[in-house]
Amino acid sequence: MAMIIVPKPNTIAPAVNEVRYSEPGVDIYNGVTFLGKGNLFITTSSITWINPENGSGINLSYFDISCHAISRDTTTFGHPCIYMMIRVNELVGSSNEELANYLDQYPEDYEEIRMVPAQEQSLEIIYNMLCECQALNPDPTDNGNHNGASDEDMV
Repeated sequence: MAMIIVPKPNTIAPAVNEVRYSEPGVDIYNGVTFLGKGNLFITTSSITWINPENGSGINLSYFDISCHAISRDTTTFGHPCIYMMIRVNELVGSSNEELANYLDQYPEDYEEIRMVPAQEQSLEIIYNMLCECQALNPDPTDNGNHNGASDEDMV
């Protein structure tokens, strides 16, 4: 499962030695549903958001982030934000056969996560840190073929 939401205090924490960037006071949304205000930690292996009031949090693996971008379009969402599409699996814990059948029918299910920092200028920093850390975690299934484009073309 891509997204881990932990409702219990003191059960989620970023790997301290891997933290590349942190930002307090980040609002997080699942779609347009407000989940809370908390502290964002961008590490070399994951993104962690923790609500300091109750200890709940979200941990996202870079492998499960299909895309991320800065969104400044306030007509579809009321705040400039970091927009992410996260791959999720509704049948975590199911048998391998059930999971295989489900994935054959619905190969990708996504959740939209939006992060709204207290200061809009932090959007660029957060986005750049996400890009940098995601590059440290290449997709093991990526064969390197980008429709004939070389790495230089991908800039």
